[in-house]
Amino acid sequence: MSPSEFPNPAERASRIRWRICFFLTLAVALNFLDRLNFSVAAKSLQEQFGISNNQLGLIFSAFGIGYALFQVPGGALGDLFGPRRVLTFTIVIWSAFTSLTAWMSRGSTFAAARFLIGMAEAPALTNANRVVANWVPLSERARGNASFVMGVGLGGVFTPPLVAWMVAVWGWRWTFLICGALGVLLAAAWWLYSTEMPEQHPAVNAAELRLIQEGQPARPKVRTVPWRAIFSSMNIWLVVISYLIMGYTTYVFYTWFYLYVVTVRHLPPVEAGIWSSAPFAAFGTMSLAGGVVSDLVVSRFGRKWGRRFCVQLGTFGAAAVLLVGGRVQNPYWAVCILSAGAGFNAFATVSWWATTIDVCRDYAGSLSGVMNMAGNIGGAISPALTPWLAGRFGWITAIDVAAATIGISGLFWFFVNAEQSVALKDNTPRQPV
Repeated sequence: MSPSEFPNPAERASRIRWRICFFLTLAVALNFLDRLNFSVAAKSLQEQFGISNNQLGLIFSAFGIGYALFQVPGGALGDLFGPRRVLTFTIVIWSAFTSLTAWMSRGSTFAAARFLIGMAEAPALTNANRVVANWVPLSERARGNASFVMGVGLGGVFTPPLVAWMVAVWGWRWTFLICGALGVLLAAAWWLYSTEMPEQHPAVNAAELRLIQEGQPARPKVRTVPWRAIFSSMNIWLVVISYLIMGYTTYVFYTWFYLYVVTVRHLPPVEAGIWSSAPFAAFGTMSLAGGVVSDLVVSRFGRKWGRRFCVQLGTFGAAAVLLVGGRVQNPYWAVCILSAGAGFNAFATVSWWATTIDVCRDYAGSLSGVMNMAGNIGGAISPALTPWLAGRFGWITAIDVAAATIGISGLFWFFVNAEQSVALKDNTPRQPV
């Protein structure tokens, strides 16, 4: 059912679900501002405190470890207690730890702060995914996922030039304090506007509620997470392992791209801040394209082939352009081509997240927590291994490894079936809390 099918304009579906998705875009953009700001400020920190590249890689990895470890608990909390509550809480906590970074003065303390920020940021994407499961109908699912994946791109676009400018004007300590304050403001706005379920929102009309609920099964408010059924599914293992491998490549852009542009492509820091936002501009644009294409292909060929096509187009496309981009001599063309690799990555990522709802809608937070934990295990390896590969074999080899990993991740999708739902035989209801 679409809004055009209601002849009376007063009966057409409201669009509150897309306002909710807009908040998810902002939340994830802020999440990535606070994830990437350290990478941009790193050069100043290295100069002030004598932090080596290898030490810096370990600090980057500390974030990835904290982020990975708390993915599953964060997603499960959203399923059991509601993503609105959990998302509000996690924004406030990671913002507090971001502000705390301003008081650090040694490599070990920076690593501890980054671990805590990673831990606090962990529930963000999984609970955004759970919000999409609650608020977005099946026919728009990938576009709903694209809304928060696009936040990754927006955060990445604005973080390098904004943080580079803030560090130059106010210094790195004030930069982290300001980033933390922004989170408190967003958390308050999200809490005041959102609701856990669409039927609780006063602005959602009956037409939009029918659209959201059409074809969706009824469910109790609170249930235990059926971990046995989830981990018994080979389909789930294929999704999770492929995302683990893909996470290695993603974190090359998250952590090393700015320093690669400065130290390898020899662009000045402020100019590098602008150019290093290019992968995230591609990420934001291609995530939206991935959502639209995924929904269209699914409507034509079904979820199995629709999700598979989009993931493999994105992963194989990313591998191809990374192999080319690392070898291009002109620094500006190299940045543009490598950035296309990030865009293809995002095109595929949307369908990965949509698949977690396809196969386990009622527990999409928990399942996406497992998947994103795996992706960030790959992400924790990448920041430390990339400078070692670059130092031993050169940056072309380091980028080739990133291309190979994302290409391999796409091969797993020859065997993934997004139409195969998790069998919830051991799902035992429990009393609401």
